Amino acid sequence: MIPWSATQAEEYRLISGKDDLKIAQITVLLTQSQNFLVSDLPADVQQIRQQLQAALEQAAQWQQRYESQAQRSSSPVSRHPSQPPEPPSSQPDTTRTIPAEIRQVTDVTELQRQLAQAQTQIAQLNAALAEEQANHTKTRQNLTNALADAIENLTRLRNQPPKTP
Repeated sequence: MIPWSATQAEEYRLISGKDDLKIAQITVLLTQSQNFLVSDLPADVQQIRQQLQAALEQAAQWQQRYESQAQRSSSPVSRHPSQPPEPPSSQPDTTRTIPAEIRQVTDVTELQRQLAQAQTQIAQLNAALAEEQANHTKTRQNLTNALADAIENLTRLRNQPPKTP
């Protein structure tokens, strides 16, 4: 891959406010055709496929975490309340392979588009997970408050003297 010049990197940082240059570097490779060599294409395609695969694996991990959290919140408590939940494994899912339609794509632009879609999906899943966690916390707090109110009302009713007719 052709490296960015310091000026190009600084311009990108100023415009976007980001330090992540990977996608922008790929874009520069595609737009600077005088610097683009056809012999570099297989390496670039392989690198983009690896990035896409990593993004898909990360999306699958987030989906798995989301589903396991949803399953835990809908099932009865099976562990002692003082025991914290076990964190999900950070090991990548090696059983997942690159889908056939991605392996068949040789156009760098198409792979770049698919990578952008995968990253968008990851961002959406992260947002959905954060929202689900916030809703879970709010629901737990509401249920705890309702239980406390019910216990308080029951205690008050038991402590009232019986009404005489």
